[in-house]
Amino acid sequence: MNISNILKQVGLRPEEISVFEACTNRFLKASEIAQIVKLKRTNVYSILDSLVEKGLIVVVPGSKIKKFTSAAISRVYDYIENQKIKSERKTQQYNNALENLQKQMSVKRHANVEFFNGLEEVQKYYLQINENPGTQNLKSMSKFL
Repeated sequence: MNISNILKQVGLRPEEISVFEACTNRFLKASEIAQIVKLKRTNVYSILDSLVEKGLIVVVPGSKIKKFTSAAISRVYDYIENQKIKSERKTQQYNNALENLQKQMSVKRHANVEFFNGLEEVQKYYLQINENPGTQNLKSMSKFL
């Protein structure tokens, strides 16, 4: 699997991936990147800012005109690892929110649904649950009938 597929898996937009790939093993000005990826220079600056913030693109130090290059593969690994940690935290937050909602609002989810085809099947089911009086099923069925 190549790096662009990996970056796509972790949520980078196609434009970000194109800019990252253009900068791989090169030192380019934003205008040069814009020509390579066929985007407006102003859009490329926005994408570069995003990638620099993520640590995937590096601004080459020591030149009057800003030049950019892709970060080392270890930085890409770190970025993906950080995204994974953020995702796990988010999942935990969602789980906590659901748990709190369930406690506070007595929200219950019932996944078991049974369908009956015609009155005969309903009667057959009623006879089955009638053998175990006092069950919740019998109480529900009695309301139905």
